[in-house]
Amino acid sequence: MIHLHLNDQDLLPELDIQKYKEILNRLVNREPMQYILGYTWFMDLKIEVNSSVLIPRPETEELVNGFLERIKISNPTVLDACSGSGCISLAVNHYLPDSIVFGVEISNEAIHVAKCNAEKLNLHVEYIQADILKSDLEMLPDLDAILSNPPYIPKEEIKLMDETVTKFEPEIALFVNDSKPLVFYKRLIYLGLKKLKPNGLLLMECHHKQLDAVAKLCNQEGYSSIEQHVDLSGNPRWIIACR
Repeated sequence: MIHLHLNDQDLLPELDIQKYKEILNRLVNREPMQYILGYTWFMDLKIEVNSSVLIPRPETEELVNGFLERIKISNPTVLDACSGSGCISLAVNHYLPDSIVFGVEISNEAIHVAKCNAEKLNLHVEYIQADILKSDLEMLPDLDAILSNPPYIPKEEIKLMDETVTKFEPEIALFVNDSKPLVFYKRLIYLGLKKLKPNGLLLMECHHKQLDAVAKLCNQEGYSSIEQHVDLSGNPRWIIACR
C-alpha cells in the first residue's frame, strides 16, 4: 500500500484503485485493521470479524490456555458465555476435538458471525441466543467448565479509551453501567453454581481493577482453588475457580 501511495504513476485497474482508496480512507478514519481485513488470528485459528463482534485479544488466548492446561478430561462439556465471534468456544473445540461446546450470546448478529466461523473452520459448537443475565440456561446439560469474556468496562472509562475501540467495536460487548460493574461476574458465579458439575471450572476475564472483587465473590459463594492471573503485560486479567 505504501508503494502504491508513493508511486501513483503506476498503472492499476480502476477497481484496484477504488479498493485501495477505500482501505486508505478507513485507516485514516481509525477503523481497526482487523475489521478492514475481515479477520484476525486467535490461537492459530483464522477468525472472521466485523463490527458486530469484539476483536479477539491475546489476553483472551491466555484464558483459554489456562483452561486447556487444567482440564483433566478429553471430552468436557463447556460453555462459552458471551461468545461474540466464537473465538473461545472454537479454540476449545479445536484443541479438544471430543469436547461438547456451547456458546451463549445475546446478539443475533454476533451469533451469525460465530456460526460462520464454526462452519468455515469445520468445528462443532452449538450457539444459542440468550441473555445470561436473565436466563438460567436450562437448555444446557451439566457443564465441566464455563469460560467467559463478558462486558466489564465501566462506561465512565469511555473518555479514556482509544477511538479505534469506542468508535467501532460493539458497545454491548464492552461496557457495563458504572453502578453495577460486577453484574456479569455475579451472574456467571450464580450460573456456575447452577450448571457446573462438582469440581467444574469457572474461568472469567476481568477488568484489571476488578479481579480482587471477583475473587472475593467466588470465595463468598463457596468456590475453591481460586487463582488470579496477570496477562502478558503484567495486568491482573483473569480468574479461575473450582465449583
